[in-house]
Amino acid sequence: MFRVSLLAIFLSLVLPITNTLLQHMVRHAMKKAAELVVVHLQQKSDPESMVKYLVDHELNIFFYTTLVNDQLEIIHDSRKDDQHHPLDPQEKLNVIEAFKTGKAFDLGNSSNFWTYAALRFDVMDKQYVLLTSLTTAQVGIWVYQFRVVLFVVFTSFICLYSVILWWGGSRLIRPLLDITRAIRPYALSKTDVLSPIPMQRGMVEECKHLAVTINSLLEKVKENSRSFVEERNEKEAILESLMEGIMTIDAAGFVRYANQTASHMLGIPRRQLIGKPFMPHDSHPKIDLFKSCQAIIRLAGEQGTAVTDSVAMGDGHKVYLDLIAVPKPFRTGTIIILQDKSSQFRVVEMGKDFIANASHELRTPITIIKGFAETLQDLPVISPPMLSEITEKIVRNCHRMDTLVKNLLTLADIEYVPESRFQPCDIVALADNCRHLLLTLSPTTRVDIEKSHDRIMADADPDLLELALMNLLENGIKYSKPPAHLTIYIKEQGDEVLIAIQDRGIGIPPADQPHIFERFYTVDKAHSRRLGGAGLGLSIVKTIIEKHEGTISVASVVGQGTTFTIQLPQHRHALHPSVK
Repeated sequence: MFRVSLLAIFLSLVLPITNTLLQHMVRHAMKKAAELVVVHLQQKSDPESMVKYLVDHELNIFFYTTLVNDQLEIIHDSRKDDQHHPLDPQEKLNVIEAFKTGKAFDLGNSSNFWTYAALRFDVMDKQYVLLTSLTTAQVGIWVYQFRVVLFVVFTSFICLYSVILWWGGSRLIRPLLDITRAIRPYALSKTDVLSPIPMQRGMVEECKHLAVTINSLLEKVKENSRSFVEERNEKEAILESLMEGIMTIDAAGFVRYANQTASHMLGIPRRQLIGKPFMPHDSHPKIDLFKSCQAIIRLAGEQGTAVTDSVAMGDGHKVYLDLIAVPKPFRTGTIIILQDKSSQFRVVEMGKDFIANASHELRTPITIIKGFAETLQDLPVISPPMLSEITEKIVRNCHRMDTLVKNLLTLADIEYVPESRFQPCDIVALADNCRHLLLTLSPTTRVDIEKSHDRIMADADPDLLELALMNLLENGIKYSKPPAHLTIYIKEQGDEVLIAIQDRGIGIPPADQPHIFERFYTVDKAHSRRLGGAGLGLSIVKTIIEKHEGTISVASVVGQGTTFTIQLPQHRHALHPSVK
């Protein structure tokens, strides 16, 4: 289509000037040819010989010739048979001008003869004028032929140009288009995959080298992109695995990244956080946390250094957070780190409570012992019954202090039990051994064992697990009316072992059940003191079970009894890393 348009434009521009161009060509040709004829005529000696020359060479001359003497008489006219006709007015003017100036030219001033050329020459001291002319029809034929030739030449040129362009396109332009077509979708972000440049037959060497170079670059880009994606995913996985909340805020105050921990701490889903301004509505329950973050973001931006702050949230169950704002280079934004310090605060609080409870538990027997010791000191003479009662109470409270200290030491030792103490252990045999020990201490107690198999194995520390089971069994006896009746259930469930110890005692109120595994917590304090308990037994049991990578739960109904359920993995991860 482009080539056809180009041809039409060329013809519309060239055809109007064809006549002018042809006029100049004809004029130049007639002048040269007439000058050549004049040279031959000047070699003749009389008019007859000149006429004879013109007649003999009439076929070789492409124009009409008229020979005129200085009397303006026609000596020869190749256009007409009648040689004695007068010159027409236009011809006469041309001849007269030629006699005066030596030559004359006229273009298109006659209806029959389109072009005239007149040249003066001398022969034997006489002047003559050779008048040459072309007919309008003859010139029209030449114009037509010239235009046809011009059209054919230009059409051939267009065809040749098209062939060359097609050939060049197939060898040069088409490979470049293929290269562009392969790269453009990636440049426009329409695809994440860079397609290799196809190597076509007949490609010029330069295009082949270019395609090979681009393909090698594409491979490097793919490799770099793959490495970038892997590195980004790895960093994102690391950030997602952190217990700290991580956020990045740009200079405009928009959240660009937030891990799941930060989303949970702020109480906003990530899809509502990322890409949005860091500004919740005023009714948000954690608006104070947002305001604290905004304050340290502003300070970090102004000071250009890291800024920290601490926030305590909640009324009953408080959550303690440390906030750290680190400005990014060139003031492009801020990184926010939210660290949950609640566990550390709880450890401190638990330590304080532990010291307070331990002091209280020790103070009571010490006070009792001190009181009876002062009584013995103040009363030198005491009756044997009173002395026996006093010494019995002193011994009982000493035993209570000894038990408390042993339990505290046991709790400390459990935290540092080495893995070498864990080994495959028969839980059924261990429970049966506990039953025999318990019957030795309390012969009237009834202990039943119900098991799914005669032998059920699990990785355990036999001494610690026996201590945990004995504590639960002794608890069942303490809080049951004699004679106590206990049942131990043991069964395999998947890759776990379930141990349930059921008593038929007084039960545990629902309000106390969530706290019974806390240290120094007792449901009936008077009953516990009477039995020498300090509220550490169940805490020891829970610590032992957790050390075995297991869990313990309680179900109880007041007046009907209590059931403690232990779930232990048959294989510890530390001993069997391949077992999930």
